[in-house]
Formats: sequence, structure tokens, C-alpha cells
Amino acid sequence: MKRRSDHCLNATQILKVAGIEKGRRTKILEREVLTGEHEKVQGGYGKYQGTWVPFRRGVELAQQYGVEAYLRPLFDHQPAQEEGSVDKTPTKEQAIKDEQRIALMSIFLSDDPNHMPDVLLNEDSLHVLDVNIVIDDQGHSALHWAASLARLQVVRLLLARGADVMRVNYAGESALIRAVLVTNNYERDTFPQLLRLLGASVLLRDSRNRTVFHHIALHAGIKGRVMAARYYMSCLLSYLIEEEESIAGEEGGLASLLNAQDTNGDTALCVAARVGCRIMMEQLIEAGARRDLHNKYDLGPDDFGVMGHLDDATGRKSLDNEDYAERARLNSRTRTTAGDARSRELLAVVERLVTDMDNDFDTELRLKKEQLLEAQQRLREATHELAEVRGKAQQARARGRHLSQLKLRLKILTAQLEEREDREGEQTVPREDEPSDERLAAAPLAGLRLMLEVYEARDAALKEQIQQLSTRDHDAEKESRYRRLIAACSRVPLTMVDQQLDTLTTAVESDGDALDLERVEDFLRNLPTNSPGL
Repeated sequence: MKRRSDHCLNATQILKVAGIEKGRRTKILEREVLTGEHEKVQGGYGKYQGTWVPFRRGVELAQQYGVEAYLRPLFDHQPAQEEGSVDKTPTKEQAIKDEQRIALMSIFLSDDPNHMPDVLLNEDSLHVLDVNIVIDDQGHSALHWAASLARLQVVRLLLARGADVMRVNYAGESALIRAVLVTNNYERDTFPQLLRLLGASVLLRDSRNRTVFHHIALHAGIKGRVMAARYYMSCLLSYLIEEEESIAGEEGGLASLLNAQDTNGDTALCVAARVGCRIMMEQLIEAGARRDLHNKYDLGPDDFGVMGHLDDATGRKSLDNEDYAERARLNSRTRTTAGDARSRELLAVVERLVTDMDNDFDTELRLKKEQLLEAQQRLREATHELAEVRGKAQQARARGRHLSQLKLRLKILTAQLEEREDREGEQTVPREDEPSDERLAAAPLAGLRLMLEVYEARDAALKEQIQQLSTRDHDAEKESRYRRLIAACSRVPLTMVDQQLDTLTTAVESDGDALDLERVEDFLRNLPTNSPGL
């Protein structure tokens, strides 16, 4: 459990002491222990197998699972130094007890609940092993540990070796009481068999005058322990009904045990009412627990506000032994069947609720999927329509530009044609008596005029191109400003604006008429060319 060389603690053994079964113990080790500093030691001669963790982590683990009080003497123990230490050699009797204590503690190191320890099977140790010695600082014996861990084979061997079922720990708790404080017997369904082995101690009360009924009721108040407490109570009541004749003369029998009051005057029914466990209250009332008993603070089961839902018929007064015995005999054969029927009914209700929730969830999920598909279809249609409209608009703009160019060319050609007609009308018709060389000289002049017209047309075209280029430069400057503005507003790098232009255009167009482009243009016109951040 504790390594002498470095004071490391065995996390595996700590979880065993806490009564955690092997499967859950492995998950806890993987999830909480193996993620931190640890050392995993495999079995072998001279080795102490398990998962070893630093001392502080081991103490935290013991605190987490409620076994620090049991292991505190081991944690606080400081072994004497091998050199220079004072000789504290124990007496022979003390040494024998220590050896026996170690031997008995080693019984519970195995993970197998059916493990048969050699120390209890060895015939040579029959006359020296005292199975009733205290093995921890709480005053527990080996029988207490075996009952708590649901080790029925060990319980039988201890009883065969003379273990005393009436022996109690320092708090006055018997092995049977210790067994109902943990869930091991519930998880392994061994409590009915344990009752037959330890039934002689069922009437024992602890130092606070609490019976096993008190402890089961207290156990029901712990989160997650209601089903275990209900199981223990059902098994205990069934056992007491079967053994009613043997305990009838023991201090008032079952009725006295059910209605026993502890040092505060609380009965088991009062404890169940205080922790708010209605199932436990119903079981106790059906068994004959009295509702009229009050504690020393004058509080009874009805004063805790959880009795209102119970039928008044079930809140009957305490029955005398004869009436209760008759009712017990009538119900003893049907109690298990009724419990099974209630369990099946509860299971059916839970299954029905889960099924209804699952169906509702599936229906809602299907509706959401249909709505999503419908929205996606509308989005695709709108996107397709938008693409068509954009294509048509682009074609219309292209046709408009082409029409403007055609109109301009028509205007130019019309002007040229009119000018040519005017010039041709002004030309003088040559007379027949003029020499032929003058008529020949008129031909080059017409050619020069035609060339002049061509040059003038080209000059006009060049001027138009110059005007277009000037306009384009102005547009380029404005485009550059727009690009910088978009980069600053959308927090997109300047080099990525062109790549994101379609997405940004879609976002702007979706705003409709809310965007005032004239104000944006005025804002850009007033911006300096080299504004910071643009």
C-alpha cells in the first residue's frame, strides 16, 4: 500500500479498499491516475504489483473515494530509519499480532471476489491465527472487511475459523451494518446470502443506538444509493419475515427493531422522511413502522413534508406481533412478485417515456431537415435567377455600348458625306475649250481632298481615343480609391480585394436601396490619394 523507499502509494489498493469493482476501477485508473505521474508495476516475485502514485496524489485519491479515515494511520506512519534508529523491537506478542494483521489484510488484495486465501486454508495456522483481531484504526476485523467487499467465500472461511459475527468496531457497528454502507453486495446481488451468514447480528445496535434499518435509511439519502438501499431493505425484511419465529422473543421482535429510536429519538422511518426517500418510507410503513413516534425535538415522519403523497391507508399504526405475523405470512409469498411487477411497471414507464422523447426528437429533426432542404432549394433558385439577371444586364450594357459606338460612327459618316456633297457642288464644270492638261490637274486635287477627309476622320478618332484614355485614367484612379476603401472597411488585404469582389458585390447588392452610392463617391472624392491605412 505504501512504499518505504519513496513513500509512494498504491492507487490500485486504495480503490480496492474503497470497494470499487475491477471494471470500474480500471476505468478510474485510466481516466484519473494514468494521465499524471505514476509507475505501473506488474506482478512477480518480490514485487508489489499495482499503479503507484506520489504520496500527495494517493491521499487525494483516498479523500475522493471516502477511505482516507481508514488509511490515515498508514499515511501517517513513519518507519524507523535502518541506521542510527532507536531500538524499538516489539514484544513477541506484538510481533505475532502484527504478522496476523498483515496476513489478514493481505486477504483483500486480490481482485477476484471468489479468491480463496491461503492463510485461511493453511491447516498449520489454525492454532495461531486470531481472525477476530483489529486490523485497522477504526476497529474493524477481517469479517467487517469481507462483508463490506461482498467476499462471501472469505466470510464463510472466517466463520469456520471462529470469527465472531457479534463483534463490532469502535463505533459499535457490526459486519452486517458495515455491509449496507457500501454498494458491493448490491452490485453482486449477494446480500441475501450474507444475511444468512450474519443474521445473528441483525438485532445489534451501534454506539448511537442505531439499528441496521437506521443505516439503510441513511444510506438512501446519499446520491445514487437509493436503489441499493431499497435492495438492502427488501432483502432484510424478507429475511426477518422468514426468521420471525427465531427473533420473536428477542427484545420485542421485528416490531421493536423497526420502531427502535436512536440517541436522538429518530426511528428508521423518521430518518427516511428526513432524507426525503419516499420509496424507503413506503417499505417501512408496509412492514409496520409507526408514524406517531417523535424524536426528542418533537419531530415525527409527518413533519418533514414528504408523507402527503402516501395513502392514509398505508399509514397504519404499529401492529402487534400476532396481526403483523399474519399479514407477513400472507405477503411473504407475493412480496418478491409484487416487487418484480413494480420494477417491470417502472421500467415500462421509463421505456415509454424514452420512446416518446425519441419519437418527438425524430419528428422535430425531420421537420428541421425538410425546412433546411426547402430553404436550400429556394436559395439555389434565387441564385440561378440572380445569375440570369446579371447575364442579361451585362448583355444589355454591351449592346448599349455597341449602339453608342454605331451612333457615333453614323454621325461622323453623315457629316463627312454632307461635307463632300457641298464640296462637289462648288466645283466648276470645265469648259470644252480648256486644255486637257487642266482637266488632268483637277484629278490630283480631288485625291488630295479625299486624303484630307481621311486624315481628318483619323484625327477625330484619335482625339476620341485620347478622351477615352483620359476618362479611363480618371476611372482607374477612382477604382484604386474604391479598392483601398473596400480593403479598409472589410479588413481584406488590398491584394485580395479582386478575388473577393464577387462575394463583396453580393453582400452590397443584398442591401438594396439602403446604400447611398453618391455619399460614398463624395467621401472618396474628398479622400487624399495616400490616406493612411487606405
